[in-house]
Amino acid sequence: MKNIQKILFVSHDLNRAGAQLFILSIMKYFKQKDIKIILLAINNWGTLKEEFIELFPIYFLNNGSTKKKKSFFGKEQNVIEEIKKKHAIDLIYLNTIASVDLLPELYKTFKVPIVSHIHELQYSIAQYGSPNSLDNLFKYSSKIIACSQAVADNLKEFSNSNDIRVVHSFVENTEILNKATKSDVKTIKEKFGISSDKIWICACGNADWRKAPDIFLQIAATTLKISPKFGFVWIGIKNEGELFDQLKYDEKKLGIENEISWINPTNEAVEIINSCDVFLVSSRED
Repeated sequence: MKNIQKILFVSHDLNRAGAQLFILSIMKYFKQKDIKIILLAINNWGTLKEEFIELFPIYFLNNGSTKKKKSFFGKEQNVIEEIKKKHAIDLIYLNTIASVDLLPELYKTFKVPIVSHIHELQYSIAQYGSPNSLDNLFKYSSKIIACSQAVADNLKEFSNSNDIRVVHSFVENTEILNKATKSDVKTIKEKFGISSDKIWICACGNADWRKAPDIFLQIAATTLKISPKFGFVWIGIKNEGELFDQLKYDEKKLGIENEISWINPTNEAVEIINSCDVFLVSSRED
């Protein structure tokens, strides 16, 4: 890293989710090493937006609010060229399969090494990537980081590339332990409606097919048939929209509508998890 003075990070959005929190931690780390950090976000939204803006210079590829999907590289939106004019980039660090479509343009524009960090398994690659995402990934990445051995093994099914390296995902351990130690369990329970008379089982994450909140409901229904002493809480789902309506419908059909607490994305997720008794991962693919 001796010759690296400025890194361009690329993220598909600034949502409060695992991949985005992870890249935020990495950016903070390099900033502490006196490396200049620039962020290019494909989409201008997410509850982490203010935190990113406070810490780093940010450029948005899709900056409008129109529902029509914009062209990445139209005349009104040549943000990548703007970054090149203002910054001497030494390395590009691209995060998630949802950002991979930018690789050809990034490679052509900056002509610097590109590290692509992939978090997704096979179905999620198909869901969040384009049909040529893997072709772009292997063609234009100097190195590929897989967040687990499972992710690396899946990528190797599509390429015999020797440039795939496993770097296991991590959290800011000291910060999380400090949050857990300092949090007032009673206050958190009262704030989020977690009663003290139950054993609480929690899950956390963007609620989608991969995270399987529907399986979470099935587990809850089966458990509550055995004993009513349990309560269930999911942290990180917006309390609106089609998926939320589907989950509310299912919980009513299962007869457990009063036993599930759905909590919107929050920066107090660690404190809520600390206030519960069991952490459950119901994911189909993670």
